[in-house]
Amino acid sequence: MIHELIEYYSKFDPGISVEHYEFAVRRGNKFVRHLGFKSLEELRRYLSRPPIPEDVYRSTYICLSPSSQDMDEKMIKMTELFFEIDLEFDYLNDRILDDMKFELWKLVDCLRYEFGVSESDLKINFSGHRGFHVIVRDKDFINLDQDQRAEIVEYMTNPDCRYIKESFVVFRGRLSRISRLIGHSIEKFSVIKIDPKSSIDIHRLKRLEESIHPCGLKASVISIDEIDEFSPFIQEYSWIDGTCLFDSKIDDVIGGYRIHRGLNRLPIIIANYLSNRGLGEIKKIEK
Repeated sequence: MIHELIEYYSKFDPGISVEHYEFAVRRGNKFVRHLGFKSLEELRRYLSRPPIPEDVYRSTYICLSPSSQDMDEKMIKMTELFFEIDLEFDYLNDRILDDMKFELWKLVDCLRYEFGVSESDLKINFSGHRGFHVIVRDKDFINLDQDQRAEIVEYMTNPDCRYIKESFVVFRGRLSRISRLIGHSIEKFSVIKIDPKSSIDIHRLKRLEESIHPCGLKASVISIDEIDEFSPFIQEYSWIDGTCLFDSKIDDVIGGYRIHRGLNRLPIIIANYLSNRGLGEIKKIEK
């Protein structure tokens, strides 16, 4: 799929102002960070030049000097509040994707209805394999320090945490529900399965939106309205076209396709994913 990756990265768009973020890539065993690009076209040229990186990351912080090696010299202006839903499983199928979406909806609803974040300030993307990433760009959240971010994580993940502490003054007078209940017990919607470290770390890197995960799936950006219908295996969110004959080692339902052990005719995006996971072999491309 090297030629397809070269073509994809020569045209892709992550939907961010690339000049304000630090980037990092992994090629084989070599991990390189502190990369800065002046334009989207420069980033495209870098990513589409062989050897194609297996992983592409960007910072959750916005800075003036992304390529500086010293964090103090990067001149960080703000850090997006980042949430990562990351489930454990052997391989992704439709049932597990529904479990991911269930956790995503809990997070989205908590941010909207318990923390008062508007839909326009939420950016969602598939992580590329094990879950979803949610970025909060609300002006009241982007300058939170690590302790304040830790309080949000504690509230979302600890079933015994029923309130936001009095010290969390950034929300006073701002949030319809939390602002009235600071320091008081609150009936939460649900505990949410997020990675605490991802949200607390103000120097965090995340997988670049719209980049290709080593498993072969795209870290697609989606809207809230697209959550229920989203699948990384369907054409709308695929980066490769066509069908193939695939010799499967499993019986399962993936991307709406009932897959049986032995030969199956499948979209290449599904077959490529299963092949990368060691769950079968592509026998013939039928583009």
